[in-house]
Amino acid sequence: MGRDLHRAGVATAAPSLTINLGAQQIVPMARPFCIGSGAVIGSALPTSTRDAGPMTWSEAELTPGRTRRRWHLFQNARLNWVGSTALTVASLGSAALGFLIAAQAGWTPWIGAVFGLPLVTLALLLLDRRRTWLGSVGFGWTDEFAEVEAVAEELGRRGVEVSVHEAFPSLTFRRRDQRVVAEVLGLPPGRYPWK
Repeated sequence: MGRDLHRAGVATAAPSLTINLGAQQIVPMARPFCIGSGAVIGSALPTSTRDAGPMTWSEAELTPGRTRRRWHLFQNARLNWVGSTALTVASLGSAALGFLIAAQAGWTPWIGAVFGLPLVTLALLLLDRRRTWLGSVGFGWTDEFAEVEAVAEELGRRGVEVSVHEAFPSLTFRRRDQRVVAEVLGLPPGRYPWK
């Protein structure tokens, strides 16, 4: 098999493991890898150290290029199956209540159910965004304490409450002030390096 791969323009990795069982010797088959970059497309690991199977999340995070961020409905909470079930049951209860109210008012009941279904999720989203907006953010970009202190003084002149940490030179500020902080740091608008 190795000769066929070599003729096809594919080199094979040297076997990494040899098992010696008395008179028998077991040598695993070498895995093929591409000549050139030595990496599978979409992976930061060379093929000789990685199977050709699907990438794991940790491998996907190592890939060069644009970072992937998982989308979550809530910014301050991650729902497991219990939370998802509770949200679904509460939403269905809200839809049933909307159905009953619409039927009592003489409207078409399904319209009340349609309007009642997202009410719980919308209320939780509003509370989640409010908590995020009132929360604090920490950001450090240099090892120079003097530079961080100078930025903190400029932010103080602009009315931003900020605290400076000496151990690891960084700023802590309210998320609602992030536009002013980004402006002082010279960051592009709308693209903040903090989460």
